[in-house]
Amino acid sequence: MIDSKLDNAIQEAAARVRVETEGKLQPLREAHRISGDLLLRLVHQGVFEASSPTEGQSQRMSLTAGLIQSVSVSNNLIVSGFYWSAAAVLRQQMEAVARVVEIRTENYKGGTKTPDVALLPYGLAQNYGRLSELAHTSRGELLGDFVQSLAGEDVATSEPYYRDPWAKELFCVHLAHCVALAHEIDLLHCELYVGRNRIKVDEELYPIARVLVDEKFWKYFPEGNQE
Repeated sequence: MIDSKLDNAIQEAAARVRVETEGKLQPLREAHRISGDLLLRLVHQGVFEASSPTEGQSQRMSLTAGLIQSVSVSNNLIVSGFYWSAAAVLRQQMEAVARVVEIRTENYKGGTKTPDVALLPYGLAQNYGRLSELAHTSRGELLGDFVQSLAGEDVATSEPYYRDPWAKELFCVHLAHCVALAHEIDLLHCELYVGRNRIKVDEELYPIARVLVDEKFWKYFPEGNQE
C-alpha cells in the first residue's frame, strides 16, 4: 500500500493518541474487550439456522450483523483521536439499533423515515441529540474542540490529539451501544432458538455496567428502556 505524506502524518499522530488512550482509559478499554468477547460469542451462538424466521426477524438479523461489523470501527476512531468522525458513526449506530427496536416492538411502518430514537434502551436516547450536534457543522464551537491545536486557541490542527472529556464521553456512549446491541441479539436468539442453551447476557454485561456507573455515565445499571 502506498500512502500519502498526509496519511502517514495523521496515522503517526493517531498512534500516539492510541498509546495515551490505553493509559488513561484503561477501565473503559477493558470493558470494551469484555463487550467484544461477548458479541463474538453471540455471533457463534447464532450460527444455527433458524426455522422459518419472520420477515422482521430476518431484518433484525441483518441489522445486528451489520452493527457488529461496525463496533471495531467506532472503537478505533475513538482510541485514535478521531472524535468528530466517531460521533457521526455512533449516531448512525444508534439509529440502526433504534430501527431494530422498532421492528421488534412492531412500531416500524416501513419507509425511510429516521428511526424513533426515543425507543433506544439504556439511556442512549439522551445522548443522540448531543451526537447530532457534534456530527453537524452547525455547532462550530463544538467542532473547534476537536481541531484546536495545543499551540493555542486560535490555531487549528489536522492531526488528532488526545482530548480527555471527549474520549471518555464518546467511549462511554460506545460501550452503552455495545450493551444495547448485545441485549437486542439476545432477545432475537430467544425467539429464534427456543429450547437451546443460551449465554446469560445480563450476567456477562454486569462488569461493563459497573464501569459505566463508576464513570458516572449511568447512575445504576438501567434495565430495558429505563434511563
